[in-house]
Amino acid sequence: MLKLPFYASMLDEGPLRANFIGIRELARLSARDGNLKQIDGDFSGALTAYLNAYAIGNQMYQGQTLISGMIGVLCEGIGLANAEPTVSHLTAGQAREAALRLESMLENRPTFAQILAREQGGTSEMIRFYASPQAQQEVWGKIPLVHVANDLLIQRYQSIMQQNIEKAQRPYQEIKGIADPEFASFDPAAIAIPNTRRALMAYNYRTAKAHKLLLELALQSYKSEHQGKFPAALATLVTAGYLKTLPTDLYAHDPSSPFHYYPITGKLWSVGANGLDEHGAGDDAMKELPTG
Repeated sequence: MLKLPFYASMLDEGPLRANFIGIRELARLSARDGNLKQIDGDFSGALTAYLNAYAIGNQMYQGQTLISGMIGVLCEGIGLANAEPTVSHLTAGQAREAALRLESMLENRPTFAQILAREQGGTSEMIRFYASPQAQQEVWGKIPLVHVANDLLIQRYQSIMQQNIEKAQRPYQEIKGIADPEFASFDPAAIAIPNTRRALMAYNYRTAKAHKLLLELALQSYKSEHQGKFPAALATLVTAGYLKTLPTDLYAHDPSSPFHYYPITGKLWSVGANGLDEHGAGDDAMKELPTG
């Protein structure tokens, strides 16, 4: 019997879709648990449940495909959706514990470029398999990609994906208006190349939301231990030991820039996907996924 590589088996859409739906539902169940705890006034328990949903998404990055990464982003969004309102109700210890957990998950989170690199490696392996005489003789020969699989397609696929990987490593404000490449109807590469633009926007949005939540948790912990006063600068959260590193605003024109911050009130905001500082208004509030 022909033994299929892992990536070939991923084309069995039925079980694959069922597995991802199940994972999404697990995240939703955890988030619903958080909703109920939040209604009952158990804000620490609610945040733990929300972070459990986020953790389900975080674990999905262990997969080797873009779709598993995007299911991860979806589950992270489910966990983040209602997490922020719990923060102001936490004690210093509760906020610090949650911050440590979230920071640990963010440390292990791959970049979008790394997700694309995994996709590139897996799909290249799959195309090589399809190009083999064995694949042509098996039931897989019914799959369109099998009929065009060859070394030329592999080279073209890898070249285009490498461009996407390099684009993903550039600042968001430089690439947000760059569309995915368009293919002629007869171009076989169109079968293999994923649409990465929407995926990148979703990934960046969840990243920005998680960075903001992490900062809010650290600020809550600091405030609770300093007579209700916020630090004069966000960098103090690192020097005072509340965070290992300072989360940055990847929507800024310089993605190494920190979030905007008003120390009197503790107000925190990103410049949002449009790159404009609207002092927390408009898309700075990051209330919905950017569409362009």
